[in-house]
Amino acid sequence: MYSVKDIFEDVKKGTQFGLCFGEFLDEFYAAQSQEKALMISKEPIRHEAVERYLYAYAASAIHKLANDYGLTVPAWVFPPTISCPSYILQ
Repeated sequence: MYSVKDIFEDVKKGTQFGLCFGEFLDEFYAAQSQEKALMISKEPIRHEAVERYLYAYAASAIHKLANDYGLTVPAWVFPPTISCPSYILQ
């Protein structure tokens, strides 16, 4: 089971975010509901080597997936420390 937390561990090691996120989505869509909930539940560890906007992107995607699949949205998607550069929000 490949979790959101695993995405960022692999990105920290140099794997492209898009590849990691794609792998996560493949496994998420194939998983049963209980496994889906586990895959999104653990907050990713923040690494200086990983650009901050990727955490915001992942948080918004997880929020959407949780709502789409009737799962509880994990609390980690809402902290004030996740932010996007202003040009993304325009």
